[in-house]
Order: sequence, then C-alpha cells, then structure tokens
Amino acid sequence: MQPDRQITVVTNALNIAAELQNKRIPTIVIGGMMLDSTATLVGPVAAAALAKMAFNRVFIGTTGITVKHGYSNSNMHEAEIKQLAIAKATEVNVVADHTKFGRQDLFSFAPLHGIHRIVTDGSPGEELRAALEEASVDILLSS
Repeated sequence: MQPDRQITVVTNALNIAAELQNKRIPTIVIGGMMLDSTATLVGPVAAAALAKMAFNRVFIGTTGITVKHGYSNSNMHEAEIKQLAIAKATEVNVVADHTKFGRQDLFSFAPLHGIHRIVTDGSPGEELRAALEEASVDILLSS
C-alpha cells in the first residue's frame, strides 16, 4: 500500500515503529534510553536527534490537560522530548482521550496556547473548553 502523501514518520515510541513496519511509510526511530514503562526512547541521545530535525506536523500524547498547567506528563524525560518536538514543529497536535481533561501530572510540557489542535474522543468540561477556545486550540472529536 502506498501512502496518499509523501511523509516520513519520526518517533521515539517503539510500538509506533512496530506498527509502521511493512507499511511502506519511511520511519525514523530516534535513539536514546528506553523507558520500560512506556517503551519510549528518551534522554540526551534522543534530544540530540530531535535538535537536528524540523517537523511540519507533530502528534503528541499527554497524560493531563488543565487550565492552570496546560499539557502535562508523568515522566520528566518524556516531557522534555515533547517540549523539543513542539519547538521544532510548525503544527502541534495533542492526541488525548477524554479522561485526560482536568487531570494534571507533575511535568508540564506546554501551555494551552502552545498547541494548535487536540484530537480526542470527548469534549472537555466548560471551564477547560472556554480556556482552549481562548487559546485558539481546535478540538477535533474522533469516534
């Protein structure tokens, strides 16, 4: 199968790389230290690889989204990689299920206005929805 567009996927997630194997989509897996809990690659090697790249579009997960702390993650190393990817991107998309709305984890990696779009399966509460709207963040509901 040939992709509709010319894309190259860059990931630090081993499960994403495995999913793309044999899909005829060029994939770059950045190096780094593997976190056993998430099978992601982080640390100075991963950061150095990202520093040499520029992205048209990034898709990033989050473990929490709040008005006060923006987008957060439970692991400081993953939060650092997310910050670097955001800094190198033209368009930033957060992919999060509805349970992440109103949840805050220890490490914030972006303020609400630092993201262009949230792809989710449900709507946030009224306060967060209003704050996201004020921050010009699009919410794309996916089924």
